[in-house]
Order: sequence, then structure tokens, then C-alpha cells
Amino acid sequence: MSIGSVLMSLGLILTGFCNKIWQFIITEGFMFGVGSGLVYMPPVVCAPPYFTAHRGIALGLVFAGTGAGGLAMAPFSRFLLSQVGWRWAVRILGFLNLFFTQLAALMVKQHPSFRARENVGLLSVGSAGGLKLVIQLAGSLLQSAGYLIPLIYMSTYAQTLGFSSSQGAIFIGVNNGVNSAFKIILGYGADKVGRLNMIVICNFVSAVSVFSLWLVPQRGPFLAFMVLYGAFSGAIISLLPACLIEIFGLPNYQAMSGLMYFSRGVGNMLGSPIAGLLIASEMKPSSYFGATIYDGSLLMASTICLLSLRFIVGSENRWKIKM
Repeated sequence: MSIGSVLMSLGLILTGFCNKIWQFIITEGFMFGVGSGLVYMPPVVCAPPYFTAHRGIALGLVFAGTGAGGLAMAPFSRFLLSQVGWRWAVRILGFLNLFFTQLAALMVKQHPSFRARENVGLLSVGSAGGLKLVIQLAGSLLQSAGYLIPLIYMSTYAQTLGFSSSQGAIFIGVNNGVNSAFKIILGYGADKVGRLNMIVICNFVSAVSVFSLWLVPQRGPFLAFMVLYGAFSGAIISLLPACLIEIFGLPNYQAMSGLMYFSRGVGNMLGSPIAGLLIASEMKPSSYFGATIYDGSLLMASTICLLSLRFIVGSENRWKIKM
């Protein structure tokens, strides 16, 4: 985490000195990308073994930080851009990132019961998981491909409905705030009704909200979509580690985390860039029709994968309702 903190912070700071595309690729693309991965993974891997019965709400609290950070950083970034320009804005964000992520690195500890298992690795997990592994990775890839599309294009779409750019930034912040709160609320619910059950519900509601609300080019449905999507889509991220443990067992969790987040990284590359190609150049709501259909289809396909996974795991556990 400490190494990643330095890399991603330098990536941001050095971006402020960039003038050519290849420089942005190295700093914002490579340095920030590698560094953020090193910072993100240890808390995700180390936290779940500390909890059992209340793992859903515990991980909801852990992942709520991503939504809370988005709530704070969207208006703050907008403020910096307006006051000091983009170059100093990214430099300031880089120094802030260095301080907070180094502080976080000091707080992440491996669970005392953990012991390195030589017989648990990617290959052994793959052979043990079989069809479940393939379906789980496909579901994660599809969900990650669709997950960020509304968040990335929310502000520009809002402007096609007559909102200002500053209001668009506020919408991103509100979405992240709702996202943060419902990770905790739905995490608590997942402990009651089953984590696999809850993640299927969250996927389905996210897909339905895209098809039923984002497709309607009006302000009211858009605001409802912003809240509803924020509430249910974020909880999927916080529930994934708990579901991995339930499906593949705690001994395989670390190896499975690596596979899952690799598949999610591939999904990110296939999601928002392709959606951007589907958006027409005109600044009007109908320009986003293709991207919206693409996003909803990805999320619905992810729902089908996770529902199939739920049936397979249920059949292995005598159709236990709470899973």
C-alpha cells in the first residue's frame, strides 16, 4: 500500500506537468493505475476474515469510504479547477492522496489466523471452482463494464437536460453519498436475507433503473435514476468479497480476489470507452440512447450470471434460502 500510495500520488502530481498524450498515459494511466491497484487490494483482502455473521455490514462500512470520498471530492475538485486551474488542481489532489493513503496503509493488518497456504493458488482455485468460477468471473466482468458508465457520463448527460456543469458535479456527489449510505444499509440487509440473494437483487434493480429511468429524457426520471442507481449499484461492490467467501471458502479468498479484480479490470476497459463511442456528438438526451441500452444490457447479463450462480450454489446446499 505504501508503494502504491507513492506511485498513484506521483501519477497525479506529475500529470500537472504533462503537455503530450504519451506523458498522460505514463502518469495518469500507468503510474496512477498501478498505484491505485496496490492501494485498493490489501484492505479488500485483509478485512473479510475479521468478520463472520456481520460480514455484509462490516464490508459495507469499509467500502462506504469510496462513496463518501466521491461525495467530498466531486465539489472539491470542481472548486480547485475554478480557483487554481487543472494543473495545480491535480497536484494538490496528489499531495492530499499521498497523506491519506499513507495513513491508511498503517492501519491495514493481516488477520492473525492467516497462514500462507502453498497449495492454494490461482490454478488450484480454478480447478476447484469449475463452472462456478467461470460464471462468477463473467458476472463480475459484465457488472464492472456497466457500473461506471452512468457515473462517468452523468454530468454531461445532465447538461443535455438543461442542468449546469456545476449542478452536474453536485449530482455526482449526491450519487456517491447515496452510494455510501446504502452500502451500509444493504450490507445489513444482506446479513439478514443472504449475501448472494442481496447481490442478485442489487444487480437486477440497477439494470431495471437504467432501462426504466435513464432512457426517459426528462429531469424527474433522471433525478430518480441518480438516487436509485446510486443506492443499489454501489452495494454490489461491497458484497462481492463476502459472496466470494461463501462460494469458494475463506482459504481460497485471496487467490479468488486476484482473479475477480482482474476480470473487473477487463470489464472497465470494455465498458465506458465503448459507451463513449456510442454517444452521438449532438448535445441532446437522445444522443445517449445507444450507451444507455449498452449499459442496461451489461447489467442485465451480469444479473443472469449471478442468478445462475445462486441456483448452482443453492443446489449444492439443499436449496437453502438464506445464502
